[in-house]
Amino acid sequence: DTLYAARLDPEAFSADDVYYLRVVAENIWGNTALLGPYKSIKFAKNGYSEDRPGKVIDKFYVDNNPFSPNSDGLRDITVFNYRLSVAADISLKIFDAAGNIVFKADLGRQAGGTYHSKEWNGRDLNNNLVKNGLYYYKIAARSTDGKDDKIIQVIGVIK
Repeated sequence: DTLYAARLDPEAFSADDVYYLRVVAENIWGNTALLGPYKSIKFAKNGYSEDRPGKVIDKFYVDNNPFSPNSDGLRDITVFNYRLSVAADISLKIFDAAGNIVFKADLGRQAGGTYHSKEWNGRDLNNNLVKNGLYYYKIAARSTDGKDDKIIQVIGVIK
């Protein structure tokens, strides 16, 4: 039940470089454990990006990761952008490190072959700003022919 925090400085990122982040916990005896069954992710100046040929979600990128929802007009929102290969029902869920849902959106049936996006302003289900830290997001798609696809990654909040 210990609160952990991480600080990422978005201004320290170079526009031409890609960065990798793995979330690892370490106890006082030096034992480490990977937090969650998630792969390492790529952070770039404008967020996370992945091409996914043959998947329902065939292109995915996140603007402003990490982001800073402090109403200063700079990186106040993050945007989840995706292209669907076929029509699909879409949902987005954001979880804290303990696995609690802090935000969710059922985006309904969306057309294939086009880009779609969903903004998140860093507010939870009660419209309160979430705390600084790392969160997991899951964007899930179920195509009209029953194929399931999902992306689970990390997003950073720094106010």
